[in-house]
Amino acid sequence: MDKVGLEKTLKDLLPPVFSNKFFEHFSSYQFKKFKQKDLIEENSLLKNTKKGKRCFLIATGPSLKLEDLNLLKGEDCYTISNAFLHKSIKEINPIAHFFAPYHKPLVLENYKDWLKKSDEILPENTIIVTGHKNLEYFSPFEVFPNRDIKYLYFSRHTDKFLDITKPIIPPVTGPQMMIPYLLYLGYEKIYLLGCDSTIMRDFKKASINHFYDTKKEDIRKNASDKNSWGNSVEQFESQLNQFKLYEYFAKQLKGGNQTIINLSKDSWIDCYPFDTLENVINLEKK
Repeated sequence: MDKVGLEKTLKDLLPPVFSNKFFEHFSSYQFKKFKQKDLIEENSLLKNTKKGKRCFLIATGPSLKLEDLNLLKGEDCYTISNAFLHKSIKEINPIAHFFAPYHKPLVLENYKDWLKKSDEILPENTIIVTGHKNLEYFSPFEVFPNRDIKYLYFSRHTDKFLDITKPIIPPVTGPQMMIPYLLYLGYEKIYLLGCDSTIMRDFKKASINHFYDTKKEDIRKNASDKNSWGNSVEQFESQLNQFKLYEYFAKQLKGGNQTIINLSKDSWIDCYPFDTLENVINLEKK
């Protein structure tokens, strides 16, 4: 029986109050055993270093094609995944670029090649942020020899997300690993771009129409294969969990001085107020 199967069995046998406590303690124990815990704890140096400022979180949703990202020149920008392929990446000049940890069905060596490709394209000063499990698969010097790398420790058995020096909730989708990081830095306003969260991609017809050519530019094997990411039920369950986590972030921020605003056109994420990039930039100029 694998870890997931064992976890499910225990949750079925134990009342929720006991199983939750058990897995919470187990998560804490695993983190204490983690040999490179210092890489996580040194994130404390980042706390509130951007307090009171605003930033732009740039994902890879199809709506990104509708935006003039050159408007973001000089802004604090953060990108993820294939956003490094965007034609305006030099103008965006992201402070940090995020990569979700390696996971199947992606091919490990091919995933490394993808990271190396990003290293060739991203601006020199852009740091890398990824999950702690990538430390199991390769040395950072193997793929990003000249870049600063920050690590986030993800654990499914925690309800925390604001302290990136400790285990935090794992993302269901890429931008959800960026939000805790940006909040920890102290940004007062976090603007989302390309965070569409369309209801399940239609594998039977074609892949999502990103701003890049999926077949030619995304070199990851199995990244968009229709047989790689589960059936319809699994897809919808994943989508539901994604929306729930976005809502959880919104509830945790309620009443505080930090806000998330969705600038993504044609986005399903409605737990944050909507605005447009053009309006935000023009208001700043007035």
